[in-house]
Amino acid sequence: MLFNAVKTNFVGKYKISNLPLPKFNLMDFIPFRQYSNTFIETGTHIGTSVKKAINAGFEIIKSVEAYKEFYLIANSKFKDNNKVQIFFGKSTERLPEMIKGINIPSVFWLDAHPSGPGTAGHDELMAGEKDAYQDNILEKEIDIIINDGRHVILIDDQQGWVTAQRFADQIEKYYPGGYEFSLIDEDLPGIHHKEKVLICLPV
Repeated sequence: MLFNAVKTNFVGKYKISNLPLPKFNLMDFIPFRQYSNTFIETGTHIGTSVKKAINAGFEIIKSVEAYKEFYLIANSKFKDNNKVQIFFGKSTERLPEMIKGINIPSVFWLDAHPSGPGTAGHDELMAGEKDAYQDNILEKEIDIIINDGRHVILIDDQQGWVTAQRFADQIEKYYPGGYEFSLIDEDLPGIHHKEKVLICLPV
């Protein structure tokens, strides 16, 4: 396992490792560099996590952003870095191009979702369009990824096993017994999120 589990529970047919220590600090991808030299992100925003991936030592970094203003900021920020490619558009539409010919496994950080006014998909979400719901975005992203191969998948913004089980089920159905799933806490400055990140590791 990537981390030392303090306590392990079995939820349904899955082994779920509760990992209070060490906690997953905001976009700290250093522990995942051991699995691949390739990092792929959905939801660039202004490129904070891309910078973290660079600092973690990834050699190939791809990220996609659907909000034009954020895309332009991130693209300008990394335009002179030949390790980084920033794509514009919806993650579910650009991922097939982004993952073509990538290393297996690669490390995926899935964080594309509306985040209030002035972010991609917000207006569609307010209008009740199902394609803008984060869970539906994630399901489509995961489908694209697992059809390519057994990659390391990190899924942000979970609320414990209540939300994470849907995605574990999706992966397990495609690769029975092929993954171990861990829910870990995330620490932000002044904020502690319990069981927020689902780690999906090929075994």
